[in-house]
Amino acid sequence: IGTSMFQYIGKLALEQNCNRLEWWVEQNNEGAFAFYERMGARALTEFMTFRLQKPALETFVTHI
Repeated sequence: IGTSMFQYIGKLALEQNCNRLEWWVEQNNEGAFAFYERMGARALTEFMTFRLQKPALETFVTHI
């Protein structure tokens, strides 16, 4: 199912003249890493994800 889903999304991306697909994976999800690597994807190390969650988000927006 996962392979079919990615093939479908990939086909849509190419039809829309997209240059790439990107997605996020939790670092401890070894099964997903293996699956994506078998597809030919590679893990990026150039970027870090940042997140504001409650209550930090609430604190941030109230201090403008």
